[in-house]
Amino acid sequence: MSRWLRTALAIAITLAILLPASASSTGSRAASSIQLGYGVNVAASRWHQVAELGFDWVKVYAPPSERLPFKVLYRVEVNGPPSDLEQWGKDLRDFVSAHKDYIEAYEIGNEPNLDWAWGGRKPNPGEYVQVLKVAYARIKEADPQAIVVTAGLATTGPAGMEQPPAYPQAWSDLLFIQAMYDHGAKGYFDALGSHPYGFAYPPEQDPWQANGLAFRRAEQQRQVMVANGDGDKLIWATEWGWLLDPGSGCYDWGDWSTRTWQIVSQEQQADYLRRAFLYACRHWPWMGPMFVSNLDFSTVPWYHECEPMRWYSILNPDGSPRLAYTCLKEMPKPPCAKVYLPIAAKSYIAP
Repeated sequence: MSRWLRTALAIAITLAILLPASASSTGSRAASSIQLGYGVNVAASRWHQVAELGFDWVKVYAPPSERLPFKVLYRVEVNGPPSDLEQWGKDLRDFVSAHKDYIEAYEIGNEPNLDWAWGGRKPNPGEYVQVLKVAYARIKEADPQAIVVTAGLATTGPAGMEQPPAYPQAWSDLLFIQAMYDHGAKGYFDALGSHPYGFAYPPEQDPWQANGLAFRRAEQQRQVMVANGDGDKLIWATEWGWLLDPGSGCYDWGDWSTRTWQIVSQEQQADYLRRAFLYACRHWPWMGPMFVSNLDFSTVPWYHECEPMRWYSILNPDGSPRLAYTCLKEMPKPPCAKVYLPIAAKSYIAP
């Protein structure tokens, strides 16, 4: 090989490393999901504060009635198997037809590996896959460019492919993903939803050392996808974050007795959120949009003051910024060059 050719090749490799995988985020809907996106869960219409953050995605729970200045992920509510699945699918098709100019992506349900999110029934991946298949077909019928994301699964641990003994009415998220594939889910979603909350740990925490309860749980979920031949699909982190202290007056409310170990300071919450985006950008070329949980659940009247979702918020109850909001606002948000930096991660299968 000539010296000139070696030099040209070196330049080409350098450019491939330094340049982002997608030159623009303003292309087609499908292309917009290729690189990591900056997103946030929004309860109310605080669009000006999303804009101030500089984020490009929002996850909403009520359909927008106009074109927002962000790409939109809408959560389709699925609280157990519909009594009339065919009619449910037709209604969903009509909904998508009416909103396709305002919504880019649809998340089908929420944490179906937990009983409370599956109509109080024991989670059933076969039932969920039936719903997912109908949703996928009807959404694509109404809007072929729409992106279909599976329900974000709750991180339940343990570290490997075992059923969590402390949660008899829950499924391990890794087992649930595998069971989805076993029931024919492959080909009926465009991205796998994940809820890789950080619990008490920094974002770089090895999930094996945290019994699976860590932000990097997404890596273990990814391994299940790869093992089932779905390595070309992305994971979307549709909810994730760190929990603040509500004060001792809330410790006896709801399930706080099982959550106090997860509490972080405002400084830690801000730093961990920033570092999580950076970690994903550097190490996860398979990660799509990441939706911080959450912007403003602390501000809405339908949650009790002790409701934990209020204490993941990056805004105070009066709408003023918590430290995390300011940190994320000031955080650089460059397009992520999808350069995979290998990490020492164990297989999801116990050695």
